[in-house]
Amino acid sequence: MERRRFFRIDDRFSLSIERILDDTGTDSEYEQNVERLQIDQELSHIITDLRVHHPEIAHAIELLNRKLHLLFQPQENTPESQAVLTDLNISACGIAVPWPETFQIGEELALHLYLHYPSNEYIRVKGKLIRIDPPEAESDVTGVLRIEFIDLEESLQERLIQYVVQRQAKQLHKQLETKASSNKQKDDDK
Repeated sequence: MERRRFFRIDDRFSLSIERILDDTGTDSEYEQNVERLQIDQELSHIITDLRVHHPEIAHAIELLNRKLHLLFQPQENTPESQAVLTDLNISACGIAVPWPETFQIGEELALHLYLHYPSNEYIRVKGKLIRIDPPEAESDVTGVLRIEFIDLEESLQERLIQYVVQRQAKQLHKQLETKASSNKQKDDDK
């Protein structure tokens, strides 16, 4: 059995998937996304440093960055505008997602991920469909797509690792709060 390279979590966020029919246009969009991500990471590091000594300035920069993201919302009839809020399993090397559309194993896909935590962030990655599992229950999905990320820049993979670790920590914290609340309720009932 192959050992997993990264932690996996169950999560819920917006996603759209499209076929990559040819190389015209998609590579330049992908490169722009990688560059945008690198800029966002640099800005995030600067904001983190500023937050220690100048919290007001850091907050102002965060607000400006959010405003820029709002100004560049996707246009209608684009994959970004077709995103669907869905439950999935994600790691820094791929996703497993129940999906209504059928694709061919081995097909290269463009995935548009909208991570809602800690702030709304759009990430576009290329993936290769490696397997389709039957749906877990009766539903409108054709199967669970198992997609491996390909041609992933190191900075983008690092961002995905950070996302998974942050979400996992938040999920564990929520579980502990729920358990503590449940234990307190039992003690109060005695």
